[in-house]
Amino acid sequence: MVQSKTILSAILILAGLIVASIQLTGQYEADFVPLLSPPPAPSATPPAQPPCAPTPADTPFGYLPGAPLTTTLAPPDLPGQHLLIWGLIYASDCVTPLPQALLEVWQAGPDGQYDRDKPFSLRGQLRADAAGRYAFTTVRPGSYEVNRATQPAHIHFRVSYKDYEPRYTRLLFADDPHLGKQAEVSPELVVSFGRQDRLYRPPVYHGQFNLILPVPPPTPTGGAAVDAN
Repeated sequence: MVQSKTILSAILILAGLIVASIQLTGQYEADFVPLLSPPPAPSATPPAQPPCAPTPADTPFGYLPGAPLTTTLAPPDLPGQHLLIWGLIYASDCVTPLPQALLEVWQAGPDGQYDRDKPFSLRGQLRADAAGRYAFTTVRPGSYEVNRATQPAHIHFRVSYKDYEPRYTRLLFADDPHLGKQAEVSPELVVSFGRQDRLYRPPVYHGQFNLILPVPPPTPTGGAAVDAN
């Protein structure tokens, strides 16, 4: 019974993400395939990151504006390791969620190439829900070389909230063999993925990636600032 409630709660969360996107953009993804068993809602507790600091920034390498609105970056029949990524987007206090924050996500394919099949391949944008939660599915990207050095596999994020400066960052994989070759790797960017075999075909690896923006906590409708304490 507890498991059924957890699955129902997660379905409602993802449904809310889609409704929020329709309300804010007037669009929806016609070929959206509902997840068979979404993950439990991400924990609302602050990320374990003392001291509190924004998610490390990255360059806007490969960014293209105007990606389609979607929660499914990769089609189910694309070969590779399929992923379900979810998390929360926090203000600079690492406690207050940022509702309706916009995520733009892009990546290389399993072969390490960008936009190989068609324009905006493995690119998309989505809105967090009213509680700052987001979720999308994709496939694990491949590595590629830059100046004869193999880069760890990664997924790019551009996260923006209202009129504040967008934050570019990236997600890295804890089991990537090329990760240790980097001079400095921020642990906040490294995600371990678990596996669900029974409910997904193909099996989907799932992981949580929380994001902290250098944005003050939103003020409530009365004008007073939110007290983080």
